[in-house]
This record gives sequence, structure tokens and C-alpha cells, in this order.
Amino acid sequence: MGITRRGDLFGAISILNGKSRYRFKAEQECLCYLMPKALFQQLCSHYPDFSDFFRQSLTHKARLLTEKRADGGVTMAGFMLAKVSECMREPLLMAASSDIASAVKQLNDSHADSLLVETQGTLGMVTKTDLLNALVLEDSPVTAPLDKIAHFNLVTVAPDQYLFEVLVLMTRHKVTRVVVMERNDLKGVVELTDVLSYFSSRSYVVSLQVEQASSLEALSAASQRTPELVKALMAQGVKLRFAMDLLAALNGRIMSKAWEFTIGERYREQSCMMVMGSEGRGEQILKTDQDNGLILADETQWPDIASHMQTPY
Repeated sequence: MGITRRGDLFGAISILNGKSRYRFKAEQECLCYLMPKALFQQLCSHYPDFSDFFRQSLTHKARLLTEKRADGGVTMAGFMLAKVSECMREPLLMAASSDIASAVKQLNDSHADSLLVETQGTLGMVTKTDLLNALVLEDSPVTAPLDKIAHFNLVTVAPDQYLFEVLVLMTRHKVTRVVVMERNDLKGVVELTDVLSYFSSRSYVVSLQVEQASSLEALSAASQRTPELVKALMAQGVKLRFAMDLLAALNGRIMSKAWEFTIGERYREQSCMMVMGSEGRGEQILKTDQDNGLILADETQWPDIASHMQTPY
């Protein structure tokens, strides 16, 4: 007994062999598209590739599918089954009262880019960039305590979560590091570079291009690669709901950055763009004509709003 699911087809072998040995039964309401026997035979006659698809052995089909998925950058198993615990690094923890000089030495000795601090049971993170900004831009002394420059609003994940989910969270929260926790116990840290190195897939280059875009033109170029991302995800056999999560987060970043590039800060603070339809619901896979809304504060004075709203995306 076999189970036929969405996107599968059946009956072709029976037509080619001239007889049917199987019965097909619908266990629930379903929609099937029927192809007349004569049309099927005509297609097989005129298009050898079409005919070969049905005549090839299962082994050959499996090999072709593996090659196609490999073209996407990673195999389905590596893409879908990799867990946080396989990629996380050991956490570097210091007391929040430690000074900047000690943190710099610790990072250099450990060849790390970030460390965690703890104060009153709360974890915070300090990166090399934080230390550099504190010393150069804020003129902080090297004796300044780390809790003055640490970030305490951290994104956390569990060791048994999928790395795919971690990438979605990083994209959604605009962070490059997440902290791994298990029942309030610190287990490790995962950085974006860890995830990218693990997967080594061109799919994630799109996310990086979006984040690094410094102009509307660069952002548009990155946005135009999302169909390539969809193709890669589908080739890798990624489940639709995972693809939707990643694309929704990515589209959210694209829309947010496009809004920043297009609209001045003064008006951004007095307005809110509302995305509707499938994109607003986080269900969009491919771009469609989309209606969006604009909510303005009551006191907003925006004389040239019409021209701003017609700026090409």
C-alpha cells in the first residue's frame, strides 16, 4: 500500500504498460486533475524527456533529485534536521562588574567576538563592536564596568531547535547572535557566521545582502533574488511552513529598510505602514500585487505625501 500526497501523480505507468494493477481510494476530500489517455500518449510521443520521466527507474529519479537539491547548496537532511546543539559554541561568561580592559583581554585570548555578563540573574551581551564604540565614540575609560555597555534584551533559543528557526529569528529581530538556554541554564551562543558556515548555502546570501544594503538600489537588487531563494528552498525539499516563516521575516526586513530609505525620519515617527493580504499574514511565497495602507498621526503635516507614496520600490 502506498500513500499519494499533494503534488503526486498516479496512473501513468498503467497507461504505459497497458494495464492497471492498482486501486486508488480517496480517504478524504481531494482535488485531482485528470489528463486524457490520448493526450498523455501524444505528449510521450512528441516529447522524449516527458516520456523518460515516467520510464526511468526509481533509483535514477532519486539520483536526479539528490543532484537538484545539492545545486541548492545543501541537502534536505542538513538543511532541515540540523539542530542548535550541533552548531553552538561554548559561552564566554564574565561578571558584570568586570572592566573593559579585562573583557578585551578575555576576547583576544579566547579568539571570540562576544561575551556574556550576568548581573542579578540577568544575562547581557557585550561584543567587540560595543567595546570599540565605548572606548572610541563614548570616551569610556578602560576601567568602566561591562554592565554599562552590555545589551540585556537578548534573543534566546533552545538546544533542540532547528538552525533554520534560528536564522528566522535573527532575520526578524535584526541580530547576529542568539543565546542558547535550557530551563534557565546557559548552554551556549550561536552566531550568524556559525549558521552560515554550517549551511554554506547561497540561500542565506540574500539575507546578508538585505542587511548590508545601503541604498534603495542595493536593496532592490537583493529583493530581486528572493525568487532564487524560493527555488533553492523548494529544491531542497523544505517544508512550506518553514519557507513561509523565513520569507515573511525577510520580506519584513526588506519592507522596513525600503521605508527607511524612502521616507524621512521625521515622517517615519508620525506614520505606520500596514501591509495587507498574504504578505501581511506572513503567507506569501512569491511576490504578488499587494495593497498596503498608511496610518498617520492626527497632527501630521505632510504636504508632498502623494509623491512620496509613488516612489518606485
